[in-house]
Amino acid sequence: MKQKPKTRKALKEAIKDMNPEIKQLKKELNPGPYDNYVVGSSYLDTKEQRYLNELLGLNTNEGIEQWYAKS
Repeated sequence: MKQKPKTRKALKEAIKDMNPEIKQLKKELNPGPYDNYVVGSSYLDTKEQRYLNELLGLNTNEGIEQWYAKS
């Protein structure tokens, strides 16, 4: 039986790594207090986002390999 990839765990680890860059982008791209061009990391792990990931096949290793090139 194939084991499903632990995408939520990987996402949480990636978000931890991205937080400094997201904060820096917000500082650079936010001219005013109400203009947000960079979304927060909490928007990446919503029910809708998980549903879209499932539709795209991003909840299996094969689906991830289909969309993302190996480096």
